[in-house]
Amino acid sequence: MKDEPRVKYPLFVIGILLSLIQTEASVLILDYDSEKESVEVTVQQEDTSGTLQRLEVSNSLEDWKTIARKYDAGIWHGTQPEAPTVLNNSDSAQVFDSKSNTVKFYRLVESPSAAYSGEELISAFLRQTTFGPRHSDIQAFIDNYGAPSTEEVRGVYEAWVEDQINVTPFSHRVWFRKQSNPDFVDQSSLSESGRNFLGEVGHDSSLGHRLPFYLNSAYYKPNESCPLNGHGGETGIHVIDAVAARPELNSTQQAKDLNYSENITKQIIWFEAAFNAEDQLRQRMAWALNQHFVTGEEGSDLDGLTERWTGYYDIFVRHAFGNFRDILSEVTWNPHMGYYLSSLNSRKEDLSRGFFPDENYAREVMQLFTIGLWELHPDGRLKLDVDGYPIPTYDNEDITEFAKIFTGMARATLRANIESQGGNWIDPMRIISSRHDYSQKVLLDGSTHGPFAETIEGAVEDIEGFLDFLFNHPNVPPFFARFLIQRFTISNPSPQYIEYVANAFATGTFEGQGTGLRGDLEATIKAVLLHPEARSASLSYDPNHGKLREPLIRYLHVARAMNLVSTQTYGMFLFQDLDDLFGQGPYQSPTVFNFYLPEYQPNGAISEADLYAPEFQPHNDVTGLNLLNAIHNLVYNGLIGGPDNAYIIPRWFSQGDIDFTETLALASSTSNLLEHLDLVLCAGRMTDDTRSILMTELEGMPSANEEDLKDRVRRAISLLALTPEYSTLY
Repeated sequence: MKDEPRVKYPLFVIGILLSLIQTEASVLILDYDSEKESVEVTVQQEDTSGTLQRLEVSNSLEDWKTIARKYDAGIWHGTQPEAPTVLNNSDSAQVFDSKSNTVKFYRLVESPSAAYSGEELISAFLRQTTFGPRHSDIQAFIDNYGAPSTEEVRGVYEAWVEDQINVTPFSHRVWFRKQSNPDFVDQSSLSESGRNFLGEVGHDSSLGHRLPFYLNSAYYKPNESCPLNGHGGETGIHVIDAVAARPELNSTQQAKDLNYSENITKQIIWFEAAFNAEDQLRQRMAWALNQHFVTGEEGSDLDGLTERWTGYYDIFVRHAFGNFRDILSEVTWNPHMGYYLSSLNSRKEDLSRGFFPDENYAREVMQLFTIGLWELHPDGRLKLDVDGYPIPTYDNEDITEFAKIFTGMARATLRANIESQGGNWIDPMRIISSRHDYSQKVLLDGSTHGPFAETIEGAVEDIEGFLDFLFNHPNVPPFFARFLIQRFTISNPSPQYIEYVANAFATGTFEGQGTGLRGDLEATIKAVLLHPEARSASLSYDPNHGKLREPLIRYLHVARAMNLVSTQTYGMFLFQDLDDLFGQGPYQSPTVFNFYLPEYQPNGAISEADLYAPEFQPHNDVTGLNLLNAIHNLVYNGLIGGPDNAYIIPRWFSQGDIDFTETLALASSTSNLLEHLDLVLCAGRMTDDTRSILMTELEGMPSANEEDLKDRVRRAISLLALTPEYSTLY
């Protein structure tokens, strides 16, 4: 357990009228500045190498709020954009706290140096950058890059990130096409204006027909009812080249393995990537970007048209380390998004026929994808008008104006070599010129846009030009920076952290590296992961630092760390309805606002401290218990359906079992087992209290045989899943 922080040099300020108070140690000086209408708190710099110092304020001497901090011999930072302004100079820092008519108390809290091993630091890093580290992942990191020190910020971490960027991407669409329709052919090398052939590979005859697919209105499951050759049904027009790749259906279980509802297929592919893909950072980045450019089953149709969904998701896989501007364009032209936010078939105004441009996409492309609701400083702080109110980025008139831009967009014509049901949901949308509004538009800064030639090219220029305008808006770097930080590292980044990441986005460089193009996501994710605020272990002492982990990732972490092995016929994972259980699942965002809002504040201590905790939004007494029950049932029963296993999968027989090989070798020694689980699941953060409780519980359990030892492992994991050490990132 790490040493507890200690309070140093408490100061008491009676009211706001005191002009000067100084401690004997000359640590803090407080002065009321009538012009700034604030209290100026001067913090003298000290040699605090490896320690964390926090400046806290309270009105009651009971509820303390951190307003600034210094860590790892660095400079003082504010704790978040809404915190008081911090100015540093060579020997001190000034914190300008807002004027108040109430009593205020200030104190300095100091914590000792953090003492994490290299293995623990790697585990903490991989908890941020993967779907949960396995012990073998930690060892492979050490073998390839060495072990970091507590103070290290870049070094080996950056080497791992660069290698991850170069790993061959796992394409969700490719994985589907290779083992579904036998008539799929490879056109991935083709290029044609208005069509997206990327990932359009052919069927892999060595795999056979493993995944169901649509062909027009017909749905082909890979079971005995399938009319394709070699499937035991009627002879169809298709030919399976490798019937031997398909197992004999000689039992009810095997037949059930290949019989599932069509909307699960895309999730099977997502879980394959999360469990087994080598490009873990790319898949985590795609998962984050998919939560920024949201689509979900709720509000969509054709849930079972797998290529439609995976084709959209692969936008984020392909461009995970590419450029944000390319994503913005592909998302805008994608028919799946066009349907979800109703730009598809939006028409220019025609009062005689009752046509009006749909305003949905025009609103959300600003509010959610690019500039947000309020004007921002480069460090994420709100810009305020002369009366002290936030300044809106746009109004309803702007939405009405920009809705004209996204008119005339329709699905591409149907063609062969794609999964289809009711039309083409794969290729980018096309323009129907007669439906587009080519008129001049007034932009947010008062400049004009257009008019445009009344041609397809003119409509494209209209749409892409407006996307350029949004992309170059000064809000985009800090708005997206805060989002990406929240998805990977912490919920309440300091203004300095936001500005650091925003600068990487805006300049296209990270520490002198990068393309130099605005929107470079490789530079941006490096800035997110390698900033001292993400890597400094001393910040684990700050109760305001870190984040609650996403429920889906907490569940997957146990599955990956405990080496869950699929027993399904083709080694797949048939999870279902996870969003109903614990509020999150792939492709199951309930609204365009994702599973949670960036500025969500749960009631209680977090909101009272003016902090944000997005992942708490879907966390309640039902979903919280369901997640813990799901983890408990995973380690005790494997992936078996039914009410006792929360209906995680639609089977009453095992579809996946925990591999106890590694943990069984440790389970006879309670201390060795807990040391292993602390490293793999908690990154070395297990407290003495938690360890003592687990030691007492496990030592009281029998250990006479293998099943007893498995029960020890099961009990330890299911109890660890209850702890803050497992559930949060520091």
